[in-house]
Amino acid sequence: MTWGRVAASKRIDIYNSEVGTEVRKALETLEDDSRYITEVSYTADAVHYPEGSMPFVERHLLYLHQHPSVNPMHYLSNLRLKLKIR
Repeated sequence: MTWGRVAASKRIDIYNSEVGTEVRKALETLEDDSRYITEVSYTADAVHYPEGSMPFVERHLLYLHQHPSVNPMHYLSNLRLKLKIR
């Protein structure tokens, strides 16, 4: 994975980059794995999500987009620990 070498100070276009594509694939894999709790969440953004629920992958991509100093590799690692069914 190339995104592990990204400097924390470099802003990544999480939606239109190789790093973003790899993060999306990792989140989709996590979402499909029954060992993790990956439910949709409520959102007040009725323009983009008229049903009021934001998909798991989109929620985490938005977080990484809004917080460019977060290392995607560390974020995904912590997310796996946090969401794993024990």
